[in-house]
Amino acid sequence: MGYNQKLRYAQQDTGDVAAAGVAGTVFAGPTLLMSKVQPGTLMARIKGTIATGSLTFAPSWQVSDDGTVWENVVPMNNAANVTFSATATKHLEGPPCLSGKRYCRAVLTGAGATASTGDFTRFSYSYLLNDFPG
Repeated sequence: MGYNQKLRYAQQDTGDVAAAGVAGTVFAGPTLLMSKVQPGTLMARIKGTIATGSLTFAPSWQVSDDGTVWENVVPMNNAANVTFSATATKHLEGPPCLSGKRYCRAVLTGAGATASTGDFTRFSYSYLLNDFPG
C-alpha cells in the first residue's frame, strides 16, 4: 500500500466541544487504538478557543492499557508543556513511547481561570496506518 493510501488525516475529529471546568480540568481528546498507527507518525491537531480572559491550555499526551485508567506522558527532557492563552490551533507531535501502550489520547489541561461559555476544545489525529494492525 502506498503512502497516500496509508495516510489518515483528521481522524476522530471531535468538532468544537464546550470546555467548562475549574483550573486543572483535563479536556480529553478521543481514545486512539495504537495498533493501527505506524510508530513515529502520530500527530494531534488541537484547537483551543479561549474567551475567558486568564484561561490557559497546556497540550499533552496520556496513555492507557485498558482505556479507562490514564497516565500522563512526560517528554524525555522532562520539560514543562508549553501553554497558550489565546485561541490557537496546535499540532502536537506524538512521541515514540506512545506505541508502547494500547491506547493514547491528546489532552488539554486548563489553568488560570475557570473555563466557561465561549471556551471550546477540538481534537483530531493524523497518522500512517500500521503495516501490521492487530
